[in-house]
Amino acid sequence: MNQTWHFDFLGIHWMTGLVACGSLLLAGGTRPAAAQEADSLETLTIEPGTFQASGQRLNVEFGTLRVPENRSNPASRTLELRFVRLKSTSPNPGPPIVYLAGGPGGSGIGTARGSRARLFLAMRQIADVIAFDQRGTGQAAGSLRCENKEDIPLDRPGGPGLYRSRVQKFASSCVELMRKRGVDLSGYTTAESADDLEDLREALGADKLTLWGISYGSHLALATARRHPGSIDRMMLAGIEGPNHTFKLPSNIEANLRKLAALVAVDSTYGGQPDLVEALQAILDRLEREPMRVEALPKRRVVIGKWDLQKRVADVMGSQTAMERLPAALLAMSQGDYGDLARWAYAFRKPRALSAMTLAMDCASYASPERLERIEREGRSALLGATIDYPFPDICQVPGLPRLDEGFRAPLESDIPTLFISGTLDGRTPVENAEEVAAGFPNGRHLVIQGAAHSDPLFLSSPTILETMLAFARGEEINDSVIDGPAWTFARPFARSLADDVLTELKEGNYATTVDWYHEQRRALGVDSIYDFDERVLNRLGYDLLGADEAELALAVFRLNTEAHPGAFNTWDSLGEAYLVLGDTLRAIRNYRKSLALNPQNGNARAVLSQIQEKATARERRPR
Repeated sequence: MNQTWHFDFLGIHWMTGLVACGSLLLAGGTRPAAAQEADSLETLTIEPGTFQASGQRLNVEFGTLRVPENRSNPASRTLELRFVRLKSTSPNPGPPIVYLAGGPGGSGIGTARGSRARLFLAMRQIADVIAFDQRGTGQAAGSLRCENKEDIPLDRPGGPGLYRSRVQKFASSCVELMRKRGVDLSGYTTAESADDLEDLREALGADKLTLWGISYGSHLALATARRHPGSIDRMMLAGIEGPNHTFKLPSNIEANLRKLAALVAVDSTYGGQPDLVEALQAILDRLEREPMRVEALPKRRVVIGKWDLQKRVADVMGSQTAMERLPAALLAMSQGDYGDLARWAYAFRKPRALSAMTLAMDCASYASPERLERIEREGRSALLGATIDYPFPDICQVPGLPRLDEGFRAPLESDIPTLFISGTLDGRTPVENAEEVAAGFPNGRHLVIQGAAHSDPLFLSSPTILETMLAFARGEEINDSVIDGPAWTFARPFARSLADDVLTELKEGNYATTVDWYHEQRRALGVDSIYDFDERVLNRLGYDLLGADEAELALAVFRLNTEAHPGAFNTWDSLGEAYLVLGDTLRAIRNYRKSLALNPQNGNARAVLSQIQEKATARERRPR
């Protein structure tokens, strides 16, 4: 399992038999000029079923909401949006709580099965909890996927000049592919998704909804608050992406890097080393003067330059685990070892699939002229440039992509009670985002978590977070507060790279000889090893290889990791993912089950196994 690499090949696949006799059909509401009048677009289908979450099999309701793809087109086709409703345990439940995943492109249903499952279960004491798959996610994601077959050259350093024309060409071909499939990309905007939530409320017969979202989910919630203010009881939002925050500010990324450097400076391992920012600047200067040709994989070399490292560092400014590894990686580079950066650059330049939904949503939200000018201005002098936003905004110039008007990005004022949650080491959605949005919310409260980065730490790094959310959801009075979050443990530097030497052994020998070599090194070197034998090292190498389309090599690395760390649940989880990529579902299932046996709370393994079962059930139900 890898928290910093996202594979979208699996998705959530629903059973085809959800619409059946005895389903509950509820009429939806109407809106000016937009909504279809046909009954097929204004119905909600609900059926009972079971759902695995946090090690429990729950009795739930599976729902399908039908909405127009484009409400401004009277001939629009119909979309089916899926959700799971977890019934409240309260005798007097409040307004339904709707979970909105990040992305755009994340699955609310998948989240309810994963590491945050216990939050969903806890929220049931307040109201029904709805894990909602937004338009273009979950089951629908596959039809909005565009495959890319063009490699980006490896014989020159990375940068906008190398990528821009190729990325725009690919995006243009993706838009054309969607047109041929009958997909109306003008319907894939946050405004349309906000209207989906209003349709959901009306179809459920609820007076109001409570919106609970993170990252892009907060962006969608705020858009809904603007468009349908009377339909929202309250909101709980983490990792705030305000109306004008889709594109990130280089200054925020650099500020986060400097906060990280301050932590590293007082760490016992790195206290005597050069300042992190100064070390990074020196490496960037060196790569700018003299790009380097480095072996990324056996017999695979790539030229890396300043932009490659800028992008690599900027992209980890939301992940605690990746930031914890950064000091050791930079120290290795300062000593001439660029293997880690080379593997990243090689994988980054391999063909990658593109979600037309994600592309359309982000381009529709876009940025105000003032913010675009600020990003460009800051990018000229920022240590990491404007790499955090690549390939935006350039990719949005492709014809056929939607663009919402400036009113969508304007500051929002609302009296809706809202809990904002931020982490002080979240470079992607920094504390400043929440402060800017909260200025327009007189009934807003801000919970700041010291040391929390993006994603799970905003919900899971302290029990106080859930306690605060529950109190807020109950309507209790809470105050702005700052709490302690996760501890940070930086990876130690080692004399040699285990990843590089494992790859060399695999290249020069075979799997069996590599296993023997690995165990001999551990026996001979003991506690004063020149290698980092932590299971995360090979786990990360395996995901680098998957990203580089080297699945067989990744499989060998993951297998080695299970032999080296048989009691670590994560190694078996990752091996299961490699087998899935290679299409060996039976072996994938066996390894995910081993992972679950070691850690019954592994939400990722449980979610993937549930998805595999649902796919199998769907195939069995198809007409023959």
